[in-house]
Amino acid sequence: MDQQLWNRTKKVISQASNRFSEADPIVYSAAIAFFTLFSMPPILLIIVWVAGEIIGKGAIKGEVYRQVAEKVGPESAGQIQRLLERGRDLGDNLAANILTIALLVFTATVVFNFVKKALNSIWGVKPKPKKGVVKFVFDRFMSLLLIIVLGVFIVASLLADTLINSFTDILAGELLGMASYVAIILNTITSYLLVTFSFALLFKFLPDIKIHWKPVWVGAFITGLLFTLGKYVIVHIISSTNISSTYGAAGSLAAILLWVFYSSVIVLIGALITKIHFLHKGYVVTPNSNAVAVEVKEIERNHLKK
Repeated sequence: MDQQLWNRTKKVISQASNRFSEADPIVYSAAIAFFTLFSMPPILLIIVWVAGEIIGKGAIKGEVYRQVAEKVGPESAGQIQRLLERGRDLGDNLAANILTIALLVFTATVVFNFVKKALNSIWGVKPKPKKGVVKFVFDRFMSLLLIIVLGVFIVASLLADTLINSFTDILAGELLGMASYVAIILNTITSYLLVTFSFALLFKFLPDIKIHWKPVWVGAFITGLLFTLGKYVIVHIISSTNISSTYGAAGSLAAILLWVFYSSVIVLIGALITKIHFLHKGYVVTPNSNAVAVEVKEIERNHLKK
């Protein structure tokens, strides 16, 4: 049984590496990183609005700063913090508020559109042209839901971190000086579970396919593991390349884009592994009602129709 699992794992990894260039994850990851420039401010503002209603905007802004500082450094986190401080609450003008919210939602969901395109490319499907308007509204709605879920996850991460620290403080005497290590382990496990759940939602609802939860969870667990291990590598690359001095005033922004780029590559690799596992289990890729399958053929030049 173990040998069979090992052989299957090797086959999945081999096929994933062979299909890596065909799926163009580097190109899509670069596009996702670029459009993060436009989507990041409204995404963060929406998260602060939603999560701030639960535990307070100050706590959420502090958690966002901490998360960014851990991943790309304090300079980039400071820039994000200044961006959030400039964000304004809604006023009393109803028409202006509706326009502001609509603009924020549209801009925030732009990057998710490219994530969706990348996932659709991996699965070999695309939206039906005739359902452009309906599909556009539905996709924006689903992207907004994912942003709201992300805000809830940040709240959950903050609450879990508080509970873990309280737990280790109470049992500090029983842990024989190991409290800090226990806290790190518990925080890592909690972060892994939240990230895995996020990927499961991403793989289930964003691509235009019909897919069961079982292969989604397998792919999400693998992607979560790759992401959890890969983020330490990404942080090491960013810290060792001294981006701030290389890019000057734009260094903090470049660090964020680099982190988004590498993270996107990991996510798309996870999606590719999910598809291969999906096919190995005997499932057939079926587009949903708003999409069609895409077949790509390679044709020699002398066989092209005139």
